[in-house]
Amino acid sequence: MQLKITEPTTLITDYLIFVESLIFFIALFLTKQPTQAFYFIQSYWLFLGMGGLLGGTSHGFKLMLGENLDSKIWTLTLFTIGISTTSLFLGISTLYFVPPFTDYINLIMLGVLTFYIYKVNKSKLFRHTVVFYGFVMVIAFLISSVEFIISGDIGSLYLILGFITVFLASFIQVKQITLHKNFNHNDLFHVVSMIGAIFMYLAFENLLV
Repeated sequence: MQLKITEPTTLITDYLIFVESLIFFIALFLTKQPTQAFYFIQSYWLFLGMGGLLGGTSHGFKLMLGENLDSKIWTLTLFTIGISTTSLFLGISTLYFVPPFTDYINLIMLGVLTFYIYKVNKSKLFRHTVVFYGFVMVIAFLISSVEFIISGDIGSLYLILGFITVFLASFIQVKQITLHKNFNHNDLFHVVSMIGAIFMYLAFENLLV
């Protein structure tokens, strides 16, 4: 049977997100202490990487997988995006706030994630992911901005730069900005998101103990 790759560039850029996430996961694992915030951030890298692996597989091997299996993999991809986004928020919340306020925020966020997973599992619509992702990222951006204004911490500045880059990537995807017929909006979204991930790593390299 001939191997037919449906979206090769998207497959490659998605898999690069997996590799990048794995590198950052290992780098923090080797250098940082196992605090609660550390575990949340590591969960972020883990599920971000899984999302890249699953998403790339769905985009690249759609014809080989068949409609039923591809649909299941795509749903899992949307789940991992929600979990990674939530993990990022929980990590930031744990870094910047103190108990019991942190506990209340995190419980609310986990409730929102549960509702998101229910909606995605029921409808399979990507727009639910866009709304959830955008909502959580904007709140996390505002929290990081306030913290930077108060403390002037370099880690918070890197977070702000990371979020701005991620917002740019999301704009590219929503507006479907394409550079070339073989490098579509998803591919550009992935590349710009990887730049944002570098800023995120630099932030946690400074913020985690």
